[in-house]
Amino acid sequence: MMRQRVGQPFIADSNRVNSRGALPAMTALRKWADAGDIKLVYTEEIQAELERCRNPKIRTASRELSALFAKSLDDDEEEDQRGRITRILFPNGLRSDNDRVDVDTIRVAQLWTANVITNDGASKTQPGGILGAASRLHREIGVQVMRDFEAEKLVARLIRERDRLEILFAAKEGRDVAAWVRWELLHETEQS
Repeated sequence: MMRQRVGQPFIADSNRVNSRGALPAMTALRKWADAGDIKLVYTEEIQAELERCRNPKIRTASRELSALFAKSLDDDEEEDQRGRITRILFPNGLRSDNDRVDVDTIRVAQLWTANVITNDGASKTQPGGILGAASRLHREIGVQVMRDFEAEKLVARLIRERDRLEILFAAKEGRDVAAWVRWELLHETEQS
């Protein structure tokens, strides 16, 4: 039988906390994470940042996902990689704790080969940020950065591909289709 979980882990940035359910793409991703289709997490630093928030709903939401943490066992490599990430995101150097959290998020994603979901940057008011550096981060660090709606489309496609294969293998092996198949997604087109 095939494995249920698809793709690499997804790290949600603090600006993607969905404490009021106002982010439909994050709601869909959370549903798939709760069902075991994807791994959706925060980093330890993002979780700590959310815990310091005054809004109790955000503090509660911060505890709903597990936290990834990671550090290279080689201190020189760790310093080198964090320096590379800093130069990509903040060519003029780190200016705040939020900048340090962004570097940590990308480093953890690099070590876990995870995708980062954010809404930070690539806009008229903030042309830089994590999204503004997405192509360089992918090319130079190997970390894919995306908006929540892009992650939702990616996960839906991966689930459809997984489920089509599961149906094919189940028929070939003469067994029942796994209960985790998302039949509702199989009827959606790739364009949606």
